[in-house]
Amino acid sequence: ACVFYDAPSGQARVLGGGFIQSASAKSAIAKGAVRPPLVEAMRG
Repeated sequence: ACVFYDAPSGQARVLGGGFIQSASAKSAIAKGAVRPPLVEAMRG
């Protein structure tokens, strides 16, 4: 899961979040070894 927060100062508030379906190393993507993952976020 991932969550985005807003906190330049004071108490943070949750801006949104979702689930990470897959991830790949940037170096592997740059070399063309892996296709970049499609990312979908769910807002609740």
